[in-house]
Amino acid sequence: MLKFKFIIFFAFCGIAVFAQSQSKLSDINKSVNGFNNTMTSNSDSALYYLHKIIITQPEEGSRLIHDQISQSFGSAFIDMLKTDTAAQAYFKSNNITIDSVEREIKQRRLNTYKLLSKLETDTNAIIKSHIYPLAMWVKAEENKNDPVKLLNTGNSYLKYLSGQNDFYAHREARYGMQLINLMSKYSQMDSVTDQLLMVIYDHLRSYLSDTPNADNGPQRNKRSWYTGMFAAANYIAAHRNPNSTKQLVYLKIAADYSPDDIPSYIKNKYELDLAMIFSMNNKSFEEDYVSALNKDDEKLKYMVKKSLLNPSFKIKAKALYNDPANFNSYWQSEFNKKFEPAPIFSLSQIDGKQYKLADIAGQWTFINFWGTRAPSCTDELPALERLYLSTKTRKKALLNIITVACKDDKTSVINFMKQFNYTFPVLMSDGQIEVDYNVFYWPTKFLISPEGTYVAIPNEVDWVKYKEEYIKEI
Repeated sequence: MLKFKFIIFFAFCGIAVFAQSQSKLSDINKSVNGFNNTMTSNSDSALYYLHKIIITQPEEGSRLIHDQISQSFGSAFIDMLKTDTAAQAYFKSNNITIDSVEREIKQRRLNTYKLLSKLETDTNAIIKSHIYPLAMWVKAEENKNDPVKLLNTGNSYLKYLSGQNDFYAHREARYGMQLINLMSKYSQMDSVTDQLLMVIYDHLRSYLSDTPNADNGPQRNKRSWYTGMFAAANYIAAHRNPNSTKQLVYLKIAADYSPDDIPSYIKNKYELDLAMIFSMNNKSFEEDYVSALNKDDEKLKYMVKKSLLNPSFKIKAKALYNDPANFNSYWQSEFNKKFEPAPIFSLSQIDGKQYKLADIAGQWTFINFWGTRAPSCTDELPALERLYLSTKTRKKALLNIITVACKDDKTSVINFMKQFNYTFPVLMSDGQIEVDYNVFYWPTKFLISPEGTYVAIPNEVDWVKYKEEYIKEI
């Protein structure tokens, strides 16, 4: 999260450096750079660039509005500067004072207000639809100390949401929850605040229930965003129901949908939204839920469950175990209870030898399904080769590595391995092993325990680290 904070902060202060000259950039990139360079200094120019972007790349225009313009408003970033020790250390080392940074941010915010005012009256239908929920939240920020005006904004936003059927397109759920946070300070607004939360909550829940997981980028990104927003909505609902049975239920759901429990490629689809909703605080929904549990065994049971799906939680689980010296045996036993036995197979290696999975029982085994014609597979093979070589230098092998070449012929694979001097073992797929392991895309990776149960390693994660966290004894 720290790196993420700095990215946001640098964007404010104009520290970002463009590596390519304008002449080498595409027209859309020129327009994006033009918008970024004028957003807080020349509203007319910024509006001109945004119009060009919206016409040709509406998704990029949406990103600029909700990821760039929106960050100029609210107090989260100034508050972060005053509490983040790493940020303060950076400023000190560069002879930058917090006061000067705060003045710069406030000035840029005033300049961005000019742009927002023009966008609110713009005749472009796409821009108008994107700007309305953002403008409503900005208005609420302006009137956060005026209960009457804030309540009017809340009622208007509630009416607006009742006519929407997609809370992702214009980030309606994010702005709604930011508005809820402002209204929650006033008990006289509880009725409207709760109605607003429930409209958002019910819509997010309905979408996740009715929409299956998707492999394609846009749909996966949208579902990922809904997942993060649902976690946030449950967290807010929990804190609006303190000291009640509902609170624990909401906290558990928030933890189950938490960004800490899923791969980073999903998390980053809504990391900014969570940062804005929770004023830059790095929320750990799991920790809040575990803290709310009364019994130690309940805390342990939950954290172990999390760690089996994301091994980075093993350390937290161990801290709750009453016999730390024997934790690894306990955890591995739970692993084998959780996951199914790996399908047994016997395949020929490219060197002609027969490879049987049953022959390497008693050892963690890493399987990688790949193909010579897929860049996504071949790009990571140098890392796989380094991992394989590292297992050869240990006196006692902690990990057995095998790979399965799919949709390839043996000669092509042999020539490929020679060309790049790879030495890791390769089995030739028989076409059935992909079916047995439910492999639908390449690369796909699995980890098999010494007892023969297996877990899929999520795609696009740091699989080397992920694998290590599973097999490492702590």
